[in-house]
Amino acid sequence: MVDASSLLMKIASRVELFQGLGRVALERMLYRAERVSKEEGELFFDEGEDGASFYVLLLGEARVEKKRGAQWVLLATLKPGESFGEMTLVGDKVRSARVRASTEAVSLCINNRSLDNDHEILASLYRNIAKLTTRRLRGFNGELAEFRAARAAPEIVPPTVDQRLDDEGGRSGKA
Repeated sequence: MVDASSLLMKIASRVELFQGLGRVALERMLYRAERVSKEEGELFFDEGEDGASFYVLLLGEARVEKKRGAQWVLLATLKPGESFGEMTLVGDKVRSARVRASTEAVSLCINNRSLDNDHEILASLYRNIAKLTTRRLRGFNGELAEFRAARAAPEIVPPTVDQRLDDEGGRSGKA
């Protein structure tokens, strides 16, 4: 039989958003969580909705999608252990994208208000949200650079001092 304490710590180790939470704090937070099941294609939430909770995917997969014109653009595919909707905990309450199940999916839903007075949990969550956001932003920066490079005309980069010296024979021993 699996020890409840070791199960909690296993969950914490697999969910980046929960890193650094002690067993007791994790128990408090999970006690407040609601289990949410979605069938393939069902929405966890839609772009533009007001948000008051965040989710952690336990089983299945989900898609983060943003509307551009008449079509939905895939931003990310979520796997078990990943969180979504957590930005409503620290910022704008309006959902910036939709998240829908791409397979049958099960998640934990944690209402932000249930954490209002739990400073220990909030401090850990805020730190982890900053880390997640930074990692995601770095990934998006790389994608944006590749996209812009593919669209842009080749840029002429002036030679470095070393390249000019080599071309003039100053370093290679040519005179």
